[in-house]
Amino acid sequence: APIYARVSGYVAKWLVDIGDRVTKDEVLATIDTPELDAQLEAAQAQLKASDAEVKVKEADSEFAKTTFERWQGSPKGVVSDQEREDKKARYAVSIAQLNAARARVTLDQANVNRLTFLTRFKHVTAPYEGVITERRVDTGDLVTAGSTNTTLLYGIAQSEKIRVFANVPQTVSAEIGEGTTAQVTVNELPNRIFEGKVTRTSKSIDPRARTLRVEVDLPNDDL
Repeated sequence: APIYARVSGYVAKWLVDIGDRVTKDEVLATIDTPELDAQLEAAQAQLKASDAEVKVKEADSEFAKTTFERWQGSPKGVVSDQEREDKKARYAVSIAQLNAARARVTLDQANVNRLTFLTRFKHVTAPYEGVITERRVDTGDLVTAGSTNTTLLYGIAQSEKIRVFANVPQTVSAEIGEGTTAQVTVNELPNRIFEGKVTRTSKSIDPRARTLRVEVDLPNDDL
């Protein structure tokens, strides 16, 4: 698997090199993210401002409510109907403004949560236990988030099980199925036979090559 950064920044430290065996979620490198840090700080400040605005709107709404109730309970002839309607409208406006302020708090909190979640990716971790096969980063390198037109940080491989693909001739394809024992040899180890089993087949004959595609899984505990 190729390992890319999920956040943009500068490599602060790399902790493993090619040939190292790593465990799942082990930290491979750390990234300094000044831009992300600034965005999070600004978002937290905006959230505090929105919280303060809610308190102001709550006070305004409470004042509008008590004013409306006082005018609503005044005897006829003391205040006009128009004045009562005006206080009622102001109370309705204050409630709408309070709801809008609370919605802004919810939105700002979601933004803070999103940025806080992204800070977790300052630590580049291994997706599974395996061996580092590539390291293409050094301290101070600029990395960008994503996997398109960006810098590959690491390559990692898990080799405890090897999968071999084979094309079986049509003439013997009926004898091959899931669980069929298979023996594999390689030129580099002429005196060794690797034994595995067929884990799946295409269940279809290639009409051009007249072959059946099969996959064989081999245990490779000694790598």
